[in-house]
Amino acid sequence: MKKYLRLRHQMIPYLYTMNVKTHEEGAPLISPMYYFYPENDESYNVPNQYFFGTELMVAPVVEKMDLAFQSAKVDVWFPEGEWYDFFSEKKYTGGVKLSVYRDISMIPVFAKSGAIIPLVGSEIDMGVDLPEVVDWYVFPGKQHSFEMIEDQNGQRYKTRLSIDWEMGMVELTLQGDSSIVPSNRKHRIHFKGTNVSMIELPNKNDTARFECKDNKRLSLNDEVFRLLKTASLPYELKIDC
Repeated sequence: MKKYLRLRHQMIPYLYTMNVKTHEEGAPLISPMYYFYPENDESYNVPNQYFFGTELMVAPVVEKMDLAFQSAKVDVWFPEGEWYDFFSEKKYTGGVKLSVYRDISMIPVFAKSGAIIPLVGSEIDMGVDLPEVVDWYVFPGKQHSFEMIEDQNGQRYKTRLSIDWEMGMVELTLQGDSSIVPSNRKHRIHFKGTNVSMIELPNKNDTARFECKDNKRLSLNDEVFRLLKTASLPYELKIDC
């Protein structure tokens, strides 16, 4: 529980930006799949699955847990394209419906190809001040950008992060009253689902290059081991598996 309460606090930059869009543009924070894929029949057959803002897709587990394997499944429809597990960074190729298994401590959350999610940096407390550190989680794709919105004392500050995966280029663009954000703010770009090293940028208009490397690979053996690790099965049976 503490893990997800802290995650919720870390996601305030993303949540606030999405709620501004709800207020000013009428774009809901939570949208059913058929809002984005009205001509695809599968989008009507996953009533519990939804988009969480523009970058994330969630498929809650509502089935009873298997006591032996200490996990439960949910059938997830992955639209065309590539999707990444937000936590494990495992890649899924879309255009299919798959059974996904999670234990009680995990929530199936998937980032779309190219997704950019701003988070409060890891040096967090539980206050509401604008963060000194912004952690940007970016997932492999093509060209994409995300504009983070912050408001305080009637002033607005916008931070746009643009990623060009083909050119290996990061661009940070700032607009608004910088007096409302910490003077020592920094941005850390985490390249999820890849072996690209983190990039740190100061809070100013800036660009940086990165080397596109092979994506991380999660083998079938790794996935099986993850399931067996928490299973309530005799040790000998786990070895046989």
